[in-house]
Amino acid sequence: MSPKPSQLPGFFGSLCLGPAALIRVFARPQILLPVFGLFFFLSLFQVLPAWQILHRQLDSTPLADGRGGRLLLEELVRLHPGAEPSIHFGGLLALFLMMFFAGGAVMIGTQEKAGRKLSAFLCCAGSNFLRSLRTFLVFLLLLVLWTFVVAKIADALPPAFSEGGNETALFRRELLISVLWGMGFFLLLFLRRLALARMVLWDRRSALLAYFSSFWLLLRHPLALFLSCLGLCLIVGLVFLGGSFLVDRFEAVEASALPIFVLGQGIFLTIQASLLASFALAARVWELDQGIEAEPAPKTEPRTSPAPSPDPTTPS
Repeated sequence: MSPKPSQLPGFFGSLCLGPAALIRVFARPQILLPVFGLFFFLSLFQVLPAWQILHRQLDSTPLADGRGGRLLLEELVRLHPGAEPSIHFGGLLALFLMMFFAGGAVMIGTQEKAGRKLSAFLCCAGSNFLRSLRTFLVFLLLLVLWTFVVAKIADALPPAFSEGGNETALFRRELLISVLWGMGFFLLLFLRRLALARMVLWDRRSALLAYFSSFWLLLRHPLALFLSCLGLCLIVGLVFLGGSFLVDRFEAVEASALPIFVLGQGIFLTIQASLLASFALAARVWELDQGIEAEPAPKTEPRTSPAPSPDPTTPS
């Protein structure tokens, strides 16, 4: 049986793949809300102890007027040394949780049954955790290699980028290195999602081969994959900018803390949804490339009541 041709869409279709994956995640609140709640409570355990210290210290000053200030890390350390929250531990725990949820997030973009029920989502996440871990370790290895390559490129730059005392040249050099490293970082980040999606969808075990296949997919369809990521980033960026603008407006009119808190959590929820959507997007890209159609809904035959059997005692 010959493989089906790729069904990756054109310009606007590829641009809509990212927002479609995000909508698909938001359409599953039974999955998104528990994941969001878990990360929300994790952040509370980090922030609340430090916030109580900061609130108490600021309210004791004459100009505080009974109002707690912002939770600024520098201010917290200055007012109460040693009260800095354990950001490193929280970040590692959040990274571990997202690594665990990645396998289930891939299934959101494919199978309806596994992508809609929380129990099936957690089951897929647990069964694919080792795959997610292997792809992440390969990602770290490739990132170290890319950082080494960027450092060598920086050393090989012409003197115009490294003249001592020339601030403009030094700025160009730092900007070029940062942009180059950032492009490679985001490329490897998306390749990791493609590699995990391939391992999950086709039950593969080798993370290296999955990365090679993902890189070959990127070489064959660079524009479609770039536009699919761009669409997702644009939606998240617009939500972030719009929410930040509204927060600034509420603060300018000295509104209560409730709308600012709600807006902040809405931005946080969108970011969490976008992380899950990025894995669902990778799965959808693989399905379109392989020409896999969505499974149709099972047809239900119309129920007809059986004809009444004739009474044998009735004369014909």
